[in-house]
Amino acid sequence: MLALLVLAARDPLGFGDFRAEAWPAYAALQGGDVGGLLARSPAYSGFLVLASPLAVLIGALGGGPAATFRATALPGLIALAALALALGRRGGWAAALAVVASPVAYEVVRWGHAEDLLAASAAVLAVLAARDGRGLASGALLALAIVSKQWAVLALGPALLAARERRLAILIPAAAALAAVAALALAHPERHAALTDASGAFTATQLWWPVGAHGWLDALAHPLIVALALPLSVLARRAGTEPLRLLALLFLLRCLLDPWNVSYYHLPLVLALGAYEVRARRGFPWAAAAVGVLAVLTTGFGAYMAWALPLLAWLALGAPPLPSAACAVQTSAAPRSSRSTSTI
Repeated sequence: MLALLVLAARDPLGFGDFRAEAWPAYAALQGGDVGGLLARSPAYSGFLVLASPLAVLIGALGGGPAATFRATALPGLIALAALALALGRRGGWAAALAVVASPVAYEVVRWGHAEDLLAASAAVLAVLAARDGRGLASGALLALAIVSKQWAVLALGPALLAARERRLAILIPAAAALAAVAALALAHPERHAALTDASGAFTATQLWWPVGAHGWLDALAHPLIVALALPLSVLARRAGTEPLRLLALLFLLRCLLDPWNVSYYHLPLVLALGAYEVRARRGFPWAAAAVGVLAVLTTGFGAYMAWALPLLAWLALGAPPLPSAACAVQTSAAPRSSRSTSTI
């Protein structure tokens, strides 16, 4: 994890979006302007608030943008390491590394989005915790993920689906996190417009590409992604869908439906898909490893859809088990339920 940070953050004037989006807010805070932290924060201001003590410490030590970025990326790297431990205990360390050390994780750091490291790892850990019957831990992790990056709200349905009891322990912290995000957005609406508006963003690696950029799409795409999560979660509950599979499906839809879909957007998908393969299907995360590479290499519409749409169908239609020794052992020990391969 530390090697990932050092390699991707070696340019003190770079870090992609960090220099333009987060650094002005951190610089204001380090200069003693506490109000400037929120006034200059991007839409993911919640993460900057969480990471502000680290930024203040680095400023007091005389560090600049490079040191600030590395310090504020540490919580996300710790969360990523925690996910690796959770997966390594069940699937082996080779499987865990195939998930968390993918090229997409490198892209997240290279683009300067430390908040995505924390949000993606915490969201997947929240569903794993709920799946293991730890409702309080799941709620805390989900709240942390939502405050860090708001797309993490997509994990709420899978976490509630995974919880066998104490669902309020998940729902209440998540609602509190959403309320905190809403308060920050209302305080500085111009800085948080990207939460609901995708204006100015239009890449080739998303479903809207053939229709072209239009004004109606700018205000539709982000709310649509969140709106789809509720009915899909309800359908998944009725079908007995594995929560980790639902989580991967929702994160894939987020990529496909976001007009500004770029390589690092796929980190939540890779982590959720890898967790599903390791924890639920008890196999090596071949699909997650492949997506981690393909998301970086494919930039055209046709090439992207050539693997994204089959993956969508695989997740939506039941993701039947890949051949593996572990799956064979599981099948012989206990017959599979027909509900596990139901369509969403």
